[in-house]
Amino acid sequence: MGTKLERFVLGATAVGIFIFWAIFMATLKMQPSTTFAVHEPCWLKWELSFPIADIIFGIMALLALILHLRNRPSAFMVQAFVAGGLIFLAVMGITFFIQNQLYIGKDGVIEAGIHAYLLIAGIFLAWSSFSKTKVEVRK
Repeated sequence: MGTKLERFVLGATAVGIFIFWAIFMATLKMQPSTTFAVHEPCWLKWELSFPIADIIFGIMALLALILHLRNRPSAFMVQAFVAGGLIFLAVMGITFFIQNQLYIGKDGVIEAGIHAYLLIAGIFLAWSSFSKTKVEVRK
């Protein structure tokens, strides 16, 4: 049902979220000494507020992918949910990092790339969902 690009973005996003959090949690004891934590002491607490939301969006991205592979029209509804979440997460990250001047060093470049990906993927998934979904307004 969905295009190859939509399916790829959904799958890559889900896998990326799961890998990010697996690495982050595996290195949790080292996180307090990272550039971000040293530069902004509240960063780690802020970052740790996101795993559950991210995992939910990752699971929903996988669900949308499965629904696309099964040619279910409901895939676009789930995809729109994922899109909204990705845009929200990206804007929250961008705002926090700009306000706290955290786009610094190689870690800042990586984080900027993650935020850019989330924003672009979210906008793309929203646009493609809305362009393929028929909405009826009843009087």
